[in-house]
Amino acid sequence: MDYNDRILDFLSGDISEVDQKKLAEDLNNNDELQEDFKLQKEILHTIKMGDDDTLDFRSQLKDISGEFLNEKNSRLRIRPAYWLAAASVITLLSVSTFLGLFRSDKYVGDQMFLEYYEPYGINIQVRGDHAEEDITKAISLYQAGNTEKALKEFERLKIENSEMSGFFLALCEIELGNIEEAQKELEKIGKNAIFYSDHINWYLSLCYLKQEEISKAKALFEEIALSNNEYADKAARILKKL
Repeated sequence: MDYNDRILDFLSGDISEVDQKKLAEDLNNNDELQEDFKLQKEILHTIKMGDDDTLDFRSQLKDISGEFLNEKNSRLRIRPAYWLAAASVITLLSVSTFLGLFRSDKYVGDQMFLEYYEPYGINIQVRGDHAEEDITKAISLYQAGNTEKALKEFERLKIENSEMSGFFLALCEIELGNIEEAQKELEKIGKNAIFYSDHINWYLSLCYLKQEEISKAKALFEEIALSNNEYADKAARILKKL
């Protein structure tokens, strides 16, 4: 079944109440439909957020699913007319709250966080005079996805190196979904940070986004965008979308 037809009918408002309920039921039970809906939701978000996103469209699709990057994939059946329909949907109607499709403040924060967050890089160099064997072990646990155990190790190691261990402790909290705890830790260690200040500010700004503290996020992104560090370009792109 060409699910794109059904989704397009829904987005354009050309769908009955009965069919709308049926579509909602199918979304809960059909993985293929969920994927198609998510793809078209991202297209709509791209259009709504502005031209900069359109240029970065392929990158966004990669985050959805690698299979969507293959232009010859027969499952990718979006008609050119869909772009016009999706653009017009922005000005529509009663379906605006369905599955959080449109841009509320929360949708912006969550969407931006998901789009730009990724775990800290794998090529990490240990700095300082602390016990390198212990910190390397803790970092390896974090990189391997053994987050809870890594968190305990970094809590223990904070006595020896508050900046580095605190930074990774916050990263573990983010991975565990404890954004508020991560934010507090990053704010604390960021006051006197030296080696990891750029990274701390970046992840702290993402925490602000996730927590819907948009004014704080914007202020920090502005600082990052002017810094010429590795996060400057990303921060500038985010500022254009906020």
